Amino acid sequence: KRKNKRIFARTFGHFDLFIDDKPIMFKSAKAKELLALLIDRKGGTVTTDQIIGTLWENRPNDVSTQNLCSKVGKTLEKELKCHGAGEILVSSRGVRRVDTDKFDCDLYNLLDGSKNAADSYIGEYMVEYSWAESRMALLEKYINL
Repeated sequence: KRKNKRIFARTFGHFDLFIDDKPIMFKSAKAKELLALLIDRKGGTVTTDQIIGTLWENRPNDVSTQNLCSKVGKTLEKELKCHGAGEILVSSRGVRRVDTDKFDCDLYNLLDGSKNAADSYIGEYMVEYSWAESRMALLEKYINL
């Protein structure tokens, strides 16, 4: 279903989003990290509390951090729309997810059994995000099956 989409999420190594083979230059590092988290969750819903606990793990979940989270979510939405990729993000009050049918992703291809994706995995997964380390361990098991 996802093959040959114009939007591609690379999760192996460093995280990047490509549209028509060109990387998106996000203005907000936190907006990019939020997208990485949503892609990591493979289309599952992520609540505001879960986002805050992951992206701002050392901050209290208070009104200030909730407002910050909302602002980052709106920034992500705006940046994706600006690049013609707004359709990959699905948001409703307090919950976000990505529509996995709207883009291609090396992680999803690997989990679908793609040999090319397995060959492109070099033992690194979203290396810039500490929360992604647990997924990397699972990928190692998946590759070695």
